[in-house]
Amino acid sequence: MICRSKTGVALQKAQVLSGVSNDQLAKEFNVSKVQISRWRHQEDMKFSRVVKLCDRLNLTIDEFERLGR
Repeated sequence: MICRSKTGVALQKAQVLSGVSNDQLAKEFNVSKVQISRWRHQEDMKFSRVVKLCDRLNLTIDEFERLGR
């Protein structure tokens, strides 16, 4: 699957729209705040992670992908 968006940018925008902080995501995904920051600066990420983030942020995969354009 080719994704023409930047997932880090999409995550940043999705967090703003959903009102979810890095701290909240870190706790819910059982990772550090530093790891969330790394995700926010990535060009791409694992599809399984995108699916989980979309579920948490109440977005479809298409909506998430459009945020990264």
